[in-house]
Amino acid sequence: MSVNFLIKLRDAHQMIADAYNEEIELYKPAEAIEITAYNPENLAWNTAQGSKGPFQAYPKRGEQPDKTADYTNLLADIKQHKGKLSRAGMFYWLFENGITIGRKETKK
Repeated sequence: MSVNFLIKLRDAHQMIADAYNEEIELYKPAEAIEITAYNPENLAWNTAQGSKGPFQAYPKRGEQPDKTADYTNLLADIKQHKGKLSRAGMFYWLFENGITIGRKETKK
C-alpha cells in the first residue's frame, strides 16, 4: 500500500468519525435549566376563545410581557419541557411567537 492511500484512508475514517460525533450531539439531552419558584397566578391572564374552546393567555395580544420572575421562570420551565407543560391542574403551552403563554385547565 502506498503512503498516499493510507493518508486518504485515515482522512476518510476521520470524516466518518466527525459525522458520527455531530449526529450524536443532536440527540444528547439538553442540559437541565435550574428553574426557580414561580406563581402563575401573579400574571395578568387574559381570557380568549380558541378553536378548542376558552383559554387564558399572557401577555395580551400585541403587548409585551412584564419580565417578572414569575413570567421568566414559567417561560423557562415551559421551554425546558419543549413548549408544553402541566402543573397544578393547568396545561401551559408556548405560542409560536416565543413570548406568549397559553393555559387552560386540564381535563378531569
